[in-house]
Amino acid sequence: MEGIAAKYVEKGLVRVPREADEVWKDECAYTFANAFTTGGGASPSSSSSEGGGVLVSLKTWIGYSEDSLGLALHADKGGLFLRIRRTKVEKGDDGDGSDGKKDEGVTEFALGTENGFKLDDQKYEVEEKLSLVAYPDNVEVGLPCDGLPPVVGECVSAIMSHKDGHTESLISEWKEELQVTKYAEALMQDESPVPVSSDPEKWRCASCGAKTNLWLNLSDGYIGCGRRNFDGTGGCGAALTHYEATGSMFPLAVKLGTITPKGADVFCYAPDENDMVINPLLSKHLQHWGINMLEMEKTDKTMAEMQIDLNLKHEFDSITEEGSKLVPAGGPGLVGLKNLGNSCYMNSVMQLVCSTSGVKSTYAAHAQGIFDAFAAQASSSSSSSSGKKPQSTLVVQMAKLSRALVLAQGVPREEEKEEGDCTLSVSPNMFKTLIGRGHPEFSSSRQQDSVEFFQHFLEQVSRAERADGSLLPESFKRTSSHFTFQFEDRFECGESKKVMYKQREDNVLALSIPLDKATNLEEIREYEERQNKKLKLEETKGAEEPKVVPNVPFQACLDSFAQEEVLDDFYSAAVMRKTAASRTVRFKSFPPYLVVYLRRYYVDASWRPCKMEVNVDIPDEISLEGYRSAGLKPGEQELPEGSPSKEEPAAVTPNQEIVNQLMGMGFSENGCKRAAIAMQNASAEVCMEWILQHMEDADFNDPIRGTGVQVGGPPAGHSQESIMMLTSMGFTERQCNAALDACQGSVERAADWLFSHADDLEGAIDAIETQKKGDGNKPGEGDKYEDVPGNYRLAGIVSHIGKNTGSGHYVAHVRRGSDWYIMNDEKVARSEKPPLHLAYMCLFEAKKD
Repeated sequence: MEGIAAKYVEKGLVRVPREADEVWKDECAYTFANAFTTGGGASPSSSSSEGGGVLVSLKTWIGYSEDSLGLALHADKGGLFLRIRRTKVEKGDDGDGSDGKKDEGVTEFALGTENGFKLDDQKYEVEEKLSLVAYPDNVEVGLPCDGLPPVVGECVSAIMSHKDGHTESLISEWKEELQVTKYAEALMQDESPVPVSSDPEKWRCASCGAKTNLWLNLSDGYIGCGRRNFDGTGGCGAALTHYEATGSMFPLAVKLGTITPKGADVFCYAPDENDMVINPLLSKHLQHWGINMLEMEKTDKTMAEMQIDLNLKHEFDSITEEGSKLVPAGGPGLVGLKNLGNSCYMNSVMQLVCSTSGVKSTYAAHAQGIFDAFAAQASSSSSSSSGKKPQSTLVVQMAKLSRALVLAQGVPREEEKEEGDCTLSVSPNMFKTLIGRGHPEFSSSRQQDSVEFFQHFLEQVSRAERADGSLLPESFKRTSSHFTFQFEDRFECGESKKVMYKQREDNVLALSIPLDKATNLEEIREYEERQNKKLKLEETKGAEEPKVVPNVPFQACLDSFAQEEVLDDFYSAAVMRKTAASRTVRFKSFPPYLVVYLRRYYVDASWRPCKMEVNVDIPDEISLEGYRSAGLKPGEQELPEGSPSKEEPAAVTPNQEIVNQLMGMGFSENGCKRAAIAMQNASAEVCMEWILQHMEDADFNDPIRGTGVQVGGPPAGHSQESIMMLTSMGFTERQCNAALDACQGSVERAADWLFSHADDLEGAIDAIETQKKGDGNKPGEGDKYEDVPGNYRLAGIVSHIGKNTGSGHYVAHVRRGSDWYIMNDEKVARSEKPPLHLAYMCLFEAKKD
């Protein structure tokens, strides 16, 4: 090996990575083989007991599997590779460095934390073995090895000491961030307090005498039960009843059995908080009642523990569909995605996306061709510092991911699987790092909204397909074209009766849920009457009656979407003034795949995100042809130019009431006015959606010139000041202009964009410039919209467990033929009763017949 290694060193095929260089050593760039992969890499046909692991090039510091090693040799006839092999050894009770502390089970609603659900690195010890491989010489020696050129040892040491390119930490997925209560500072407390006993055995509910789930009102010392849970456990609700009976003056209560030196569960009953909160003065408030936190021990379950015990344990067999046991499944189309820490939103969406025919034909079926084409292109520019890398090329990573999910190829074998476990899963580390790069939210480990991620994904993959369309099959259609469609808005002037038709594109159909159309309104009314009667009579005995939830037909949601909307402040060019008008929305075209999302989440009067408790019966098939626009009808007269469009922005004056509501959320006055103008003063909710999409526009907070505002898209030109600020960082003017185009003129975001694309800056700039020019001659450019008959069959859903889309957990259910499967991150199983009525996001596929 010494002579072979020296030969490659002389050819310059060994480079020592510097601290600023990226090293991808944990996973193959083309398959999902990793250091734990056994035998012949990711090849399921290999029976070799040797090999396995990941092979890292000592020249490019990119990882390969044995199956993909040939892709590393396009530029060179051979090279040296560091093989990293790891095995997991389950931690034992003795001699494992755990200081003999017993596992106390899950006590925190989180993943990867000390008291939460354990991740692999917390369950196992890892043994590591290194070796040096010369390929295609097929010579391998274990490391360390005497006699190798010093630079080889330096390179190996630098690779092993480097962090992998995927550095995002696995953090809590379920744990919600609590807000500091505003009631702590001025909390009233009884001037003559009766000390509370420090003996938990003496604690009793003042109403029913219960001894558990007890809450101490921090103002007057009342001890009462918490509320009853849906399964009949919990308490009589005396703590809440007491708060209401005392004029709602004393809002803070602490759960007695949870008090420890580290804190305790505190709940605020005030309507504007009405949630678990942080009380920074808890120690002082408890001292008032003779309770010393430093001396207290935990004797009761926290609210997080109770939530886990009730229905949210992160265990495969206990994920219930009305109590049914799930049968694990695995194979082509049935590969799970491991949770990387709050990545369930991404996992669920990609399971739906990769089940579509366009992704299957473009990426999964042609994955090897994409890999070969990329390797050939990369080899021709290998001497350039700006050469592309597979881990930072979205087209390559899409091929890698879709091939694994659709064909179950490139999926590593796992040693620790139990006998009979047929499930397959991969860790989408490179894909998540790449798809979120440069985005403040999707690059983080925080939970996100699945619908927002879906739209972000379509935008990013469209850019990638423009830049790297040469890697794709000649006949490919843009991924976004399979989901994009057009709405047509019809405006009718109330006075002149003249009309105007305007088209706009979208990729999701957002449906509001009209609760007043529930089919069980009478049952809901009777339930509420029974609950109010119980509350007045202070009845606490007997099992809690299951809550009656509204059942709203899906058709009612569609009818609500299509109904006529009245505009009170519409500028009509026909009468040359503002007047009343009506607006209706219809489809101008239908896509092959229609994504529908149900607006289950809303902002309450206190601007807090809340979730509707409602069931929507999602049908197996829908027909939307009745909602297709027919365009200008015979006898209709068109409004002259100057109607509410970009040509006449000055015609709209922002509604001050809407502006005030939006400003109450913390947005600037100018930004709120822009939203009201852009959305024609539709409503605060509609304007808020516009703000969320445009709040980072360069001119969002700028004073409004006149009374109108132009919305969307990058500015026509960029100020010289912005260009100079970026060029002072060492970038060219061309690079700065492209970055500002990509970030709608925001200098701060443009700087982040430039640094985040440093490994492939030229390719990213080419994509921006191509998009700006609107070049229609590249593959896939001419298929922005497809129009198919509006008859659809349900193909999959994403449902969400949690209070809002920024926390909780997402799960996908997908149809494979006539069967349904649940895809709960890495766990895949046949689904007996998919929870269609709880869907948040639906994927409908156009019917073929």
